[in-house]
Amino acid sequence: MLSKGVSGRALRLATLVTAPLVVSAVLATTSPTYAAPVLEVASPSAVARKPAVVDHIKTKDKVFFITIDDGWYRQKALADWVVKRKIPVTVFLTNQARTTMSVDHSRYFTKVASFGTVQNHTMTHKSLAWMNTNRKREICSAQSVYGKSFGYRPWMLRPPFGDGYFNLHSRAPLIESVAASCGIEYIVLWNTQVNRNGSLEYNADHTVHPGDIVLMHFEGDAQANMARLVRRYAAAGLKPARLENYLPKR
Repeated sequence: MLSKGVSGRALRLATLVTAPLVVSAVLATTSPTYAAPVLEVASPSAVARKPAVVDHIKTKDKVFFITIDDGWYRQKALADWVVKRKIPVTVFLTNQARTTMSVDHSRYFTKVASFGTVQNHTMTHKSLAWMNTNRKREICSAQSVYGKSFGYRPWMLRPPFGDGYFNLHSRAPLIESVAASCGIEYIVLWNTQVNRNGSLEYNADHTVHPGDIVLMHFEGDAQANMARLVRRYAAAGLKPARLENYLPKR
């Protein structure tokens, strides 16, 4: 969910179009169930020190990836639709949305991610690029909480708003250092997104591609928006796949 005072997702996508994103690493594969990722990085030790940063997956497979952020609005219709059609979804969950008014909604997010996983979107959705943000609490505390709530610790992180990557680039090393210290292996951004009304915003050439990482939010008519998204990609011969198969825990 966008923060107050941020003009909107169009700004983020405009930034993506007009200012080429510096991606630390992308994965190349020809099979959705390959044994080990191939990282375009200097050495294994570099991977251990610094998360790989991706905004899409470099693949020839006819697939794309659905990710849903935040979790503030939980719609039963979405969860039921995903389970019925076995749609793989990666949920980037904000912990404040996981628990509202002392109610733990972990079971809902487990259901939405029945064919995917729940990953880290920080404790409170505060920008990790702001200098007054306690990054260790925002990232590492969520790791511990989710390990207890979902039975595994996340290995992917999506920074709120893409801050540090779509803007404020100088703060990225600060984010990555803390993320690496508590087990994050990938910083996952996006190159396509679904707006609240269901319309799509694409990357620079305004079309879909194999390996797109699509951002949605738990907002609007999320079930109808996802159905429209799946149809749009199906028209191009692409189907949703598990992001976790292409960005596996190492």
